[in-house]
Amino acid sequence: MTCLASSLLLLSAQVSSAQGVEQVPTEKGQSSSRESVESIDLKESSRAGQVVEEFDPPAKSSEVDSLDALASSPFAQAGSAEPKAYSWFSSRLRTDRNDHRNPFWFPAASFILPGFDQFLEHQNRAGFTYASGAYLGLLISTSASSEIENENELEDEFDGAGDYNKSDDRQKRLLFGGSLYQLMGSLSSYQSFRTAVRSYHNSGSDRFGFLKGTIEEDTGDLLLAPFEVSYFLEPTSWIPLLLVGGIVAYDMSKPGVGDGSISASEGLFLSNISYHAGVGEEAMFRGWLFPYVYDALDNYFWSNTLQAAFFAYLHVTPNYRIPYYQFAFGFYAGYLAKRNNWSLKEAVFVHTWWDIIAFSALFLNEDTRDQAQIQVPLLQMSF
Repeated sequence: MTCLASSLLLLSAQVSSAQGVEQVPTEKGQSSSRESVESIDLKESSRAGQVVEEFDPPAKSSEVDSLDALASSPFAQAGSAEPKAYSWFSSRLRTDRNDHRNPFWFPAASFILPGFDQFLEHQNRAGFTYASGAYLGLLISTSASSEIENENELEDEFDGAGDYNKSDDRQKRLLFGGSLYQLMGSLSSYQSFRTAVRSYHNSGSDRFGFLKGTIEEDTGDLLLAPFEVSYFLEPTSWIPLLLVGGIVAYDMSKPGVGDGSISASEGLFLSNISYHAGVGEEAMFRGWLFPYVYDALDNYFWSNTLQAAFFAYLHVTPNYRIPYYQFAFGFYAGYLAKRNNWSLKEAVFVHTWWDIIAFSALFLNEDTRDQAQIQVPLLQMSF
């Protein structure tokens, strides 16, 4: 696994001094401070000036004051890289630390133990969400795994009697639980990385400078991205989806290939797995690993190639040793992220719907239905 870093933004002297000057809007949209009102006599003006000075914050304001000022500043409200003030998944830094967060190990630990870095940073709501979601996924997958092992033992006892179907509900629950755990871990590592990036930016460091001024997308944005149907109108979205749809349609047109069907429960299962993969893998690979490697190499082509190669490598199976489709898609998703100023939403959208089309083709094909290779690549689970 890999990891990334971020730091706290300093409050400018103009913002802090502006807090001590009361602005009075007039009917015509004009404003004036107490210091500039000509109708006040000299004595009152002097007293007003003393009040302003009296309540002016010190030059070195506390970190809490700085955060409050930033949350209400035009810069924070204008779609900058500032965290959303009331976001459930805010990447705000804890106020009692000024050090740079490690950009590799904290996100890596957060993937293995979802919520780990969020609890360290006092981002408790997000930490609880990731930890509880991962725990639920673990319960589902371990319960299914236990049932499968028990059945295998029973079949061995009766000399293999019985019909064991690899596509039964227990296998689906095993994969669903694993993919849910991976989703929580990927989102936790993504938020940990964005927190690390903030620690560098707020200290004035040049590291991860290419992410300054970008709109920071939190977990909530990524979770909603697959439902932003407006992306269907974007050529960068509908062209790859049309391409994979055309390949599937061609394969299904062959005699005896597309004779299968998908039940409602199978459709729900495939949609959930596709959703988990689209959101989680983009958060992990294009939201964390790609910018991390890009910062280290300062070269778009090689950093994108490396993350795409790693993405493809984790999709290798005994029956699929050269995952060229995954490499091509990983590289294209990296291109989308860079093209969209490091926004992940379009890549998440395309990835989710790409998987829905591809996984549906596996179930519609009678020859591949019972040997469907749907994976949770980071946890090396498949069926």
